Amino acid sequence: QVNLKHHLINNIDNFYFLMLTCLIFTIPFVNSEVIGLLASVLFIISIIKSLFTHKLFNFSTIHIPIIIFLAIMFVSVGFSSLFIPSLKGFAKMTIYIGSFFSFFEFIKRKPNTIFTIVVMIAISCCVELLFSTKQMLFGVEELAGWQDKTALNPEDTLSRIFGTLKPFNPNLFAAYLLATAPCLFVCSLYYFIQRNKKLTILFSVFSLLSIITIIKTGCRGAYIGLFFSLIFFANLVFDKFKNYLKERKDIQKIIFLTIAGLAVLGILAVIFIPSISHRLTSIFTLRGDSSNSYRMNVYISSLKMFLDNFWIGIGPGNTTYRLIYGLYMVTGFDALGAYNIYLEIGVESGIFALLTFLWMIVLTFIKSLKKILELPLNIKLVIICCLTSIVAILFHGFFDTIFFRPQLQLLFWLYMAILAVVTRKEFSCEQ
Repeated sequence: QVNLKHHLINNIDNFYFLMLTCLIFTIPFVNSEVIGLLASVLFIISIIKSLFTHKLFNFSTIHIPIIIFLAIMFVSVGFSSLFIPSLKGFAKMTIYIGSFFSFFEFIKRKPNTIFTIVVMIAISCCVELLFSTKQMLFGVEELAGWQDKTALNPEDTLSRIFGTLKPFNPNLFAAYLLATAPCLFVCSLYYFIQRNKKLTILFSVFSLLSIITIIKTGCRGAYIGLFFSLIFFANLVFDKFKNYLKERKDIQKIIFLTIAGLAVLGILAVIFIPSISHRLTSIFTLRGDSSNSYRMNVYISSLKMFLDNFWIGIGPGNTTYRLIYGLYMVTGFDALGAYNIYLEIGVESGIFALLTFLWMIVLTFIKSLKKILELPLNIKLVIICCLTSIVAILFHGFFDTIFFRPQLQLLFWLYMAILAVVTRKEFSCEQ
């Protein structure tokens, strides 16, 4: 019995890693219920590990705002006029945030898996890009009114691809690519530095394909997220690797030419492909585009909800939001969410939840950027990858609430867990 217990403790991390691998590779293909089940299994495994080893979950500084954020949401449930729907919404967020604690504990014990996890996410993204390439080549049937065609010629309409993520939606697909494409960028750079030509070419081709695919989703919020994340990525690479780049002029030249080439391709696409230029310029038409006008109506109504429930919110969850939103909405403009993650957090759980969420993000970035100089090459690149993905998610989140889908939530908390581990004082001793 003692040997069985010892064997179980020694192998439970292997089982956890197997389940985590399953989660990463199935996220693009299974429904929310299956994703939630896998996340719950991972959390239960962490609890079992903790019970067997008699060790409680450890905490980093980044845990503090996360715990407070969850506590504030719990309080908002108690004060909600829609207790049951809010409790269900809180239960979902508990699974997501519980995943953060679960990921953190595993990665802390097995820091050698960090770069492997990034590579797995990159490979999963590659597989999804193969499916989306088929959609780009052979076309797709539009499943919903995904763009305003009133001011467009039929030939100027962009055929928006949506990948395999459920429910089929180009905005969700674009958000997934924004969250995973930085893993491709980092793998390309890492294997280039390691002089592995085959893997460099492979990940570089898929990196370019990811950018093209994001453009083909027609998600304008993703365009903005992509723009700022690429600027952030390039700036961080040149800043944190400046000493190395001075020694390797060839790498510096290739990175510069790559950035310049992408910029030129983007400009040419806007100039010579009407469907893309119309989609891009529609960002600035405001009320002139029906989708923009719809979002503006939702923003106005959501802002009123936030101001009326300023301190503690209406209660977490999209069901609570929809039921309360009916009292504020402009007639004929129903909505599933606020189409802005910051406004959504404020509406659901109040100003303190919003401030705590922003505190968590700022704290994570400050600690990560301070720690990056002390770490080996592969971990430096992992930090750049995680921060770039979070930047992309947060900028896209100004214009959509896809962030609250399980596909995005679990990737977000996985990146946060990685950053929480690598920013610990003890981490350098674990390498």
